[in-house]
Amino acid sequence: MLGFWIGMAGAVLSKSLIGIVLPAAAVFLYALWPFDWRRWLRLDWLRGLPLFLLISAPWFALVSWRNPEFAHFHFIHEHFERFLTTGHHRVGDWYYFVPVLLLGVLPWLFAMFPALLSAWQAPGIARGQEPVFRPLRFLLLYSMFVFVFFSKSGSKLPHYILPMFPPLALMIAVWIRHAQSRWLAWLTLPVMPLAVALCYLLWTLPASRDDAFSRRLYEAASIWGIAGFAMLSLALLVAFYLLRANRKWAGVALIAVASFTCMELVKHGYERVSPLQSSFALARSVAAEMQPQTRLYTVHNYEQGLPYYLKRTLTMVDYVDEFELGQQQEPQKYLPTVGEFITAWRLPGAAIAIIQPGDEATLAAAGLEFDVFHRDPVRLAIRKKQAT
Repeated sequence: MLGFWIGMAGAVLSKSLIGIVLPAAAVFLYALWPFDWRRWLRLDWLRGLPLFLLISAPWFALVSWRNPEFAHFHFIHEHFERFLTTGHHRVGDWYYFVPVLLLGVLPWLFAMFPALLSAWQAPGIARGQEPVFRPLRFLLLYSMFVFVFFSKSGSKLPHYILPMFPPLALMIAVWIRHAQSRWLAWLTLPVMPLAVALCYLLWTLPASRDDAFSRRLYEAASIWGIAGFAMLSLALLVAFYLLRANRKWAGVALIAVASFTCMELVKHGYERVSPLQSSFALARSVAAEMQPQTRLYTVHNYEQGLPYYLKRTLTMVDYVDEFELGQQQEPQKYLPTVGEFITAWRLPGAAIAIIQPGDEATLAAAGLEFDVFHRDPVRLAIRKKQAT
């Protein structure tokens, strides 16, 4: 139990209050079936809670003391307001995480459903006079809570439900261990046409892009993804016959290795489209043009990786999003309007700005003099024309 408290403290330090919410909710829900107050006594509160506070509290106390505005921003805005509102425009329907879950459990998608039922019904572990502990039911409740909790949130991103996959994998693994080989064969075979369908989707994906640059990137990426899912399809077919022949662990091992290899190939392909999302190529172009005294601006957007690659900060222009608190604390590092940016641009000295494709004509019409030295479908880099 002390390991539980230490782990929860580490989770709080890395992801704050959610590090308490998820395990606490799982324990609470588990204690309801059937309700037994003695379960709460097993948490070792007298030693565990002080240990938890000793590890997790000092950092929050220190940063709040040095930055009085931190506590409200972090605990209220970044947790309760982000969960209850759509202010950060990361919205999604109630089924937002359903495709994430279904794709995330491939190739054990159809095996997941009997595995969840089995986890609920699995017998517990009895230790003397202590309440019977049902570990698989506990894992099931934990996974279900993660899924439902983030589905109800007003702010959604695909990776939010990642905490549910380790316990989900454990439940499926336990079920596979006891499942009949022939039954497992028929549950894995339907995944093969899904993998083929994913190959087709990847094949048609480049045609959905509007510009030639993006199409070339997606063509390079889709080749790797198609190879991955085609290989998985073939492995599932071979595994089906292995499982039908009662060579259970050979079939399971083949599926596991194939799915891992498939994801590695998909990841390798995803890296081919990184110029559309990563600022690495942009940073190289900017670094070749800038000097130590060059002023750097980013207009109507913010490239998260650019300060890292350039080892420099940028002045944001007419862009708030998650930076409202910082802009209030250091207003000198922010220009609220494009008009103020135009004025700053005309000041003596070299300047570089990252702008959106639609801003090029607007800034030129406003009389801004610049040269474009980097261009891609999602961003442009311009430099100030120097007087000759």
